[in-house]
Amino acid sequence: MPAFPSAVVHETAVSALVDDGNNVGHVAVYRGAEIAIAKAKQTGFAALGVFNSYFGARNAYYLERYIIKE
Repeated sequence: MPAFPSAVVHETAVSALVDDGNNVGHVAVYRGAEIAIAKAKQTGFAALGVFNSYFGARNAYYLERYIIKE
């Protein structure tokens, strides 16, 4: 299956669903974390889902980069 650019396919004020376009999961997690952080800064909470990706490996690395310290 060919890859295509990732896209947000559904979005609310506090959530987003990202279709990663059959790309490596690291790209989706990195982009998704940025989306979730922006939403959380505005609303105090955020949820994100990603599908159509592969090889997630250790995605926690990308999420841990964004731990917000108060």
